[in-house]
Amino acid sequence: ITITNDGNVSHSDWEEALKSIRYNHDGPVFTEGTREINFLMHSLIRAGDTVTAFIFVPGGMPYAGRDTLVTNCQNTGPVNLESLLSPDAHIGGTFSSGASIFDPSSALDTTIIYYIVERVECISDTAIISIVTHPTPMVDLGPDQYLCYGDSSQFIINGSVDVVWQDGSQASIYSVLSPGLYKVLATNSWGCFASDSI
Repeated sequence: ITITNDGNVSHSDWEEALKSIRYNHDGPVFTEGTREINFLMHSLIRAGDTVTAFIFVPGGMPYAGRDTLVTNCQNTGPVNLESLLSPDAHIGGTFSSGASIFDPSSALDTTIIYYIVERVECISDTAIISIVTHPTPMVDLGPDQYLCYGDSSQFIINGSVDVVWQDGSQASIYSVLSPGLYKVLATNSWGCFASDSI
């Protein structure tokens, strides 16, 4: 770039001309590092001078990884969001939720969380983490109880669930005739389960 003073250029004009110069990498291979730019000022009347500017260009573009769809159940406990990132995601990003832990018990249906990798010097990249939380079956056999000799009790599991009792039976209605510990495991169509005992 050659800037020529035709005799009417002020100091501020010269400053603005220098500030308008932009660095753009158009080479075949991008490498991180410092770029040195020299400004050679030259005068026919006086001796010339050189001003050097250094620009640091960070390596690589930020990458938040691939978008992720995760399904889980309400009773699975807290999920570490970093474990849901794709293996090639750059570390050091932030989650839009403000925390790196997601508690599925606090939200049903679909939760969208963004993972954002930023560099001050460059653009940012965002990955979308979609967490679909399915409900847990409601199973309640009630409080422990006493039966008189000859009496019986029935437990009924409602809803569209698969049921397995402690003896392996799979009926939604279970009759109790003798004392003991009775357990049930209910699983819904999403694979979410809950259990209770009496």
